[in-house]
Amino acid sequence: MRGNAPTLPRSVLVALVLALVAGACREHILFDELGTCATDPDCVLASMHCSSGQCVACTADAHCTAPGLPRCDLALHRCVECGVAADCGSGRVCYQRRCATPCTPGCPATAPICDDVCQVCDDQTQCKTSPAGHLCIEHVCGQCANDTACAGATPHCDLVAHRCVECQKNADCPMARPLCDVGAGTCAALP
Repeated sequence: MRGNAPTLPRSVLVALVLALVAGACREHILFDELGTCATDPDCVLASMHCSSGQCVACTADAHCTAPGLPRCDLALHRCVECGVAADCGSGRVCYQRRCATPCTPGCPATAPICDDVCQVCDDQTQCKTSPAGHLCIEHVCGQCANDTACAGATPHCDLVAHRCVECQKNADCPMARPLCDVGAGTCAALP
């Protein structure tokens, strides 16, 4: 039985449905656009900076304030330990974005393996008890080389730091915290 409520013409109903769909799509587009930018303030998170239309962890050394990571690798847009040997101090070299000791006259106990420079590991054996992680990745101990080693609250692998993190891009984050702070590997809410 129909009540006394007025019925809307089919064309009006279709227009209302299309308006709702368009609004829902716009929200989705807005969510996708959280990582695009024209200037640093467009990145929303103060820890992110604009480079070629994308929000990244750094575009200059001045953005790298975490202890031990003073240089911005402009290819990765991530803060790293070094860019050139002068960043490492006397007698050390910059090797794969990390300061290292040359193999001559010998390697210290903290990096006993000689492979171009003194390295921490060359297989999983040397990392079994390392607090950094039990995997040997690029001659350093770490937690992961890809997402398969990560789970739970930190399901993604930061391929620069070789540690399990919450996110590596905005799409990894839940709607309530849709912004990925790539440098920290954590999701954040819109301010």
